[in-house]
Amino acid sequence: MAGVVAAMVDVGRKTALYDIRDDAGKTKLTSKVWARALDEDDELAGQLIDLAVEMLGVGIGSTVNLLDLELVVIGGGMAQKLGQGLADRIAAATTAWMLQPDPELRFVVAELGDDSGLVGAASLGRAALVSS
Repeated sequence: MAGVVAAMVDVGRKTALYDIRDDAGKTKLTSKVWARALDEDDELAGQLIDLAVEMLGVGIGSTVNLLDLELVVIGGGMAQKLGQGLADRIAAATTAWMLQPDPELRFVVAELGDDSGLVGAASLGRAALVSS
């Protein structure tokens, strides 16, 4: 999304994202930067997050249609910063794209945060050792 922000600024859109990034001593538009911009009601940040939520709804809705899921886990830095509210917004955006919306389908934020990849890798390694 950094590329989209840069393109929008190039055509004259205003945003505090770069000021927030610089104030935080960051070199990239991190989830912390985005969360603060949203807290400060940055219009461009809000519009881009809204668009991302809608696009996730399309993709997750299609996946639910194919796989008949019971649970969708939303992970990553944005999920950690924005919490269950983000998961709820994605759930609402997903419903429009589901062939048969399931009121029992749950959307949750990943609980392991930054450790999820490490825990998953360890779990795969353990499974490989046990099965050998």
